Amino acid sequence: MSLNISLLSRAARFGNEPIPLRTLTRWALTGRIRLPEFQRPWLWGCGEAEALLESLFLGEDISGLVLLESEGFNVGFDSRPIEGAEPVNDSNEHTAFLLDGRQRLTVFTHALCVQHSPLPGFEKDFFIDLNMAAQGKEGCVSTEKQGRYPLRGLFERCDAPSSMRDIAINCMRVRLTRDLF
Repeated sequence: MSLNISLLSRAARFGNEPIPLRTLTRWALTGRIRLPEFQRPWLWGCGEAEALLESLFLGEDISGLVLLESEGFNVGFDSRPIEGAEPVNDSNEHTAFLLDGRQRLTVFTHALCVQHSPLPGFEKDFFIDLNMAAQGKEGCVSTEKQGRYPLRGLFERCDAPSSMRDIAINCMRVRLTRDLF
């Protein structure tokens, strides 16, 4: 699929905004965010996931996500839900297609929300040492539980530090309008 760039600039709205991580993972789990058919498969293992989670909680730059949003019409390519998501939204209506950030959003969704993840690298849960994270020390995220706080279910637990529950990820949002088609 190729798009005329000048036509795209007239028929699309671009925005860059932080979206709470809890919202992004909920959208992924409910099929609101889907993977275009051309997205590569899940590739990361436990080491990459652990490093990304640590970067997130240490406040390091993890890059944003790029979402292509339509206004409820077919965009011309097939899509699938992120692994572990319930395929409740099989149409492309009101869907955001994840163009960049597939490995990152999958890590966040599986490490923080999905019980009994089917993905390689998620056989164990991830835990965080809150003191180490507060001091900005590397090694704060691990699959070792001893003395650490569990990450899975973070958004549902009221005892989780608000600084962790309120993390937002910058997202470039491209919203297509019917004028494009």
